[in-house]
Amino acid sequence: MSQIPSGFLVTNIGDMAKWLSFHLNLTSQLKVKPVTSIGDNRFHYFGGWMFSKDIKSIYHEGNLPTYSGYTWMDQKNKIAVSVLANSNTSNNISLVKEIVSLLKKENIQPAETDINRLTDRISSILILVGLLWVAGMLMVIIIRLNKIKKEKYQFKQTIFPKIASGVLFILALLLVYGSTQIPKLINPAATWDYVYEWLPITAIIAIALLTIALLLSIIMVFLFMCFSQNRKTGSN
Repeated sequence: MSQIPSGFLVTNIGDMAKWLSFHLNLTSQLKVKPVTSIGDNRFHYFGGWMFSKDIKSIYHEGNLPTYSGYTWMDQKNKIAVSVLANSNTSNNISLVKEIVSLLKKENIQPAETDINRLTDRISSILILVGLLWVAGMLMVIIIRLNKIKKEKYQFKQTIFPKIASGVLFILALLLVYGSTQIPKLINPAATWDYVYEWLPITAIIAIALLTIALLLSIIMVFLFMCFSQNRKTGSN
């Protein structure tokens, strides 16, 4: 059972065909005039549907972490195609274009790169790197803390470590704040909920791991730069 853009539930191919036929005839009879956006990112929209630049085709797409769908309709040629998938993928668009090309007996358009799959692969690599980085930093920090405790290291009293610790603290705060603003790189109005719905879960895990790894790196630098062995108990 899959959910489609309008909120109806489709239980079999026959129901989906009826739903597409209904909307194809409805949009053709209404003679709607889509609203055109203003600005650099121009698009045409009406009643939950997006329209192509020439207003000849209508489409709607949607993605969730475990679902994606793309529905496309051609009013003039009375063609409607919908591809639903139980995964977050952009291959739906490529499949729809290829099916339409076959129905119109045109040259099949080459498949597009699946951005979500590419993102997932890159994120998986970053997760592996992040795990190794976190493990390495934790090992170094634990060894350093044990050495500080056993050899009675103290915080350096010179001006340099005081300035360095302040700078590192500010960097840590900026890093935490920056991680909350990452969605803004995708869209100025985006939030983490938006990222969770549109990107694979591996991307979020990768971002979290890399943020933790950088924070641990800052802590490691702090422990090495700002602590030294007590001169009364031993030499540097």
